[in-house]
Amino acid sequence: MFRKASKVDVAFERPTSDEKTAVTVRRMATAAFALAGISLATTGMMITAYIAKVQEPRPLTVVSFDPLEGQVVNVQNKIITKESVDLVTQNYLAAYIVWRESIDHVTTDDRRRKVQLFTNAEWFRVWDQNTDPNQNRNGPIATYAKSGMTREIADVQIFKLDSAPFTWRAEFTAIDRQGATEISRSKWAAVLVAAPEAITGTREQTSDNPIGLTVYNYSLKAATS
Repeated sequence: MFRKASKVDVAFERPTSDEKTAVTVRRMATAAFALAGISLATTGMMITAYIAKVQEPRPLTVVSFDPLEGQVVNVQNKIITKESVDLVTQNYLAAYIVWRESIDHVTTDDRRRKVQLFTNAEWFRVWDQNTDPNQNRNGPIATYAKSGMTREIADVQIFKLDSAPFTWRAEFTAIDRQGATEISRSKWAAVLVAAPEAITGTREQTSDNPIGLTVYNYSLKAATS
């Protein structure tokens, strides 16, 4: 009888013949941005080109491990499909919007860490320079802090766009408060390019982002009615 409370499930994707090509293309695209300063909107398309080749159902081995017993308790072979990857991506992107757009002056460091974990390094650097109050005293976090204001993100909806590969649209409501008083409520829309990357980092990082989802482009504007 398995001890479900302590069980840990770890999924290992059995590599396809395209995996080495995948890593190579991503590294080339990242290097192109860093060295030539080209638009990452274009680079993102380069990165996603190979992924379209490997979106057919793929084999997955799920290993259930009981850390209290120190042993494997179950091994199952499963199939990962394009639909299941899209569902996981949709849920992560909804959380990403909240991490990125909220302003509460309490969870700032934790949200910044998560945004960094899910964002391409160059895109994160640009976002961080604009929002970090230590780097930009006129940025949104510093400005809201001076005014005693916070921003809550609600009603997040994520839609996959068919017009471009790995492109998503997010719609959400931003609720601004001064103290406990709501002073404004606005609707926003963002377009994101997000694709799986090689899974690297610490145990905590790989646990937080087990599919290596990486945002390569983020465009935000006020939503039209």
